Amino acid sequence: MGIDMARDANEIRVLTFNGEHDFGGHTTEAWKAVYGWIADDIRPDIMLLQEASHARKDGRRGLYAAMHRLGMTGFLAETSTVESPNPPAILVNPAKIRIVARYPQPTGRWHEPAQCRITRADREDGPEVSLASVHLCARSATLRLQEAELMPHWGQVGQVDNPDDPDGPRLQWTVPCIIGGDFNSYSSSAHELAPLPDLTNTADRNHRAHRTLPDRRTPDTQPWDTLTAAGFRDLALFAYLHRGQGEQAMQGTSHGRTDQGIDPARGQRPPRIDFTFANGSLPGALRSSHVIEDPNRHSDHKSLLNVFEAEPFWEAAQAMLTPHLPV
Repeated sequence: MGIDMARDANEIRVLTFNGEHDFGGHTTEAWKAVYGWIADDIRPDIMLLQEASHARKDGRRGLYAAMHRLGMTGFLAETSTVESPNPPAILVNPAKIRIVARYPQPTGRWHEPAQCRITRADREDGPEVSLASVHLCARSATLRLQEAELMPHWGQVGQVDNPDDPDGPRLQWTVPCIIGGDFNSYSSSAHELAPLPDLTNTADRNHRAHRTLPDRRTPDTQPWDTLTAAGFRDLALFAYLHRGQGEQAMQGTSHGRTDQGIDPARGQRPPRIDFTFANGSLPGALRSSHVIEDPNRHSDHKSLLNVFEAEPFWEAAQAMLTPHLPV
């Protein structure tokens, strides 16, 4: 299934992209080429960006340059890890999306996520949706699990008494939530296109230590497992299973390296390490999911484009926030 790049007011495009150290910053030719490609060809309405590494410098000139080039507005995560100053960011198309609140998330994480609430720009009473751009620790499965366990709260579930049946089951509501980013770990889905990397005999031994569980043999899928256990759906997998897209939606997002456990002779392909998740009934509004790459491969990650039908998206969000009997 191809990507229709024509502008469509009836869709919401969500782009998740690790921009590899901000392509060197907004004055470089690489940055200009990639942001021109995003603005002219991809046209996202929501961009969940990782590694906005230079965007905070000199009064956040890089952030403002990105907003200007893309015709979007947004923000960087409040802080950056000293050892890895690569903040995530969120940008939105103000013609369709309005940021109504942002929440710093500095505790217990390697890269602080960018996290906010949005609503539709064309109404004052639209439902709110939680967004997060995340970049999990590249160096520790233990810390990645801790980071993942903090995420489901952004799609929190609440309960209220049922006024029509005070003695019966309580009514339930859920905050609609989309989480996208670089998870530096894998999926345990049975539908992956190729086996997980064999990390037991990698030439890059640091990579083995970083990407395995404490047994130093098992590839880390804990963040993916944590979010799916909390009721979030992997949108690429959802499109593969329910939108008839086949293998295209499940392509690897890492370029893959033979010294990091990828052996084409054994049928192994670059793995999926970048994901976009949504909870509740939001995935039902998904039209399509795509793995795409900037033409000049300026990043070491491919990007994810998830396209939602706009009205079904907002209707699903409203239904999730409306108290109802548990299903």
